Amino acid sequence: GAPDYGNKAIIDGPLVVASELYTCELEITANGSLTVQSTGLTGIIGKITNNATAIDFVVENNGVLIQRDDLQNEGPVTVKRNSAELFRQDYTLWSSPVGGQNLRAFSPQTLYNRFSSYDTTIGSNGGYVQEIFTTNDMNTKLFGLAKGYLIRKPNNWVTWDNVNGNPAQSYEGIFAGTITNGDVNVALSGANTKLNLVGNPYPSPISIANLFAANSNIEKTLYFW
Repeated sequence: GAPDYGNKAIIDGPLVVASELYTCELEITANGSLTVQSTGLTGIIGKITNNATAIDFVVENNGVLIQRDDLQNEGPVTVKRNSAELFRQDYTLWSSPVGGQNLRAFSPQTLYNRFSSYDTTIGSNGGYVQEIFTTNDMNTKLFGLAKGYLIRKPNNWVTWDNVNGNPAQSYEGIFAGTITNGDVNVALSGANTKLNLVGNPYPSPISIANLFAANSNIEKTLYFW
């Protein structure tokens, strides 16, 4: 029968989700592929198993993938997220919706010293700190879970030109790894301004009301980049 919350979905060929797909469990075989388009929503109660590769399971920009149960997923997925339209020396704040994404590989043409995180304890107001220093950092440093990063546009990106009017361009952020699922706990710092740079660790939106209800100790104000 058709997949729904009472039936497992086994994808054994190419499937594109342009609207909605609901299933109790999702498995992609070695011969299958799944693309959740920007207008698509895939809701899953249980586990996700991808026996194919990361390029065979893609969530496009603004596509939504939601799980209910706190289960460990298997296999890789590719999640795409687009930045605002910006120029070469502009920055974007990013957070990974998957586990295992290399930080430098996410934007390999960005200067290595233009990857930063935020440290609330610096000075009297907090400040950004460089994340990559060595070749080993480039090869091994991964996005932290629910951690926010300030990353400059690639060094070969379009530059602002008030004469020729070069248009700004959006950067397609491509994350490849295992889908984050279940509760994610983030230790927050109360130093100085008490501002913490955190990010959404899931390939789906988060309910602000539920976030506040589950974290009564945080102030009810969020600032978005």
